[in-house]
Amino acid sequence: MYAGISVLIVLVLSIVRKVDSVAGFPAGVEDVVGEVRSTFKCPPRAGYFADVDNDCKVFHVCHPVESSKGQQDIQHFMFFCGNQTVFDQSTLTCAHPEQAVPCSLAAMFFDLNDRIGREEEYFLSDQDAQRADSLRIGF
Repeated sequence: MYAGISVLIVLVLSIVRKVDSVAGFPAGVEDVVGEVRSTFKCPPRAGYFADVDNDCKVFHVCHPVESSKGQQDIQHFMFFCGNQTVFDQSTLTCAHPEQAVPCSLAAMFFDLNDRIGREEEYFLSDQDAQRADSLRIGF
């Protein structure tokens, strides 16, 4: 009898945990990020993108692929930064907010994604780095 009750309790807890998790994220994301808004849509280009609607605590990796039927599809992966950090679009890393480009200005640096994988140029030019530094609160 106790074994049956134990199994029932485990099943109920599993269902509760599954309902609590936000689609695409592991359970507990809201403990770190807070309430997650699901408004981000991948642009038709590859890259890492800060999620401004989630205060840059969440970021997305978008990867265009061609389907077997020749259609363009987008693979969309979602991640969240560690506790008390945000995604810095200028460095494509999670950082403390005072060391990151303000979230509201992240879109100014989306074009840096075009440089990923290019061996002939630096990811950040001196001009990009100076522009980012001038926007950071901690600088």
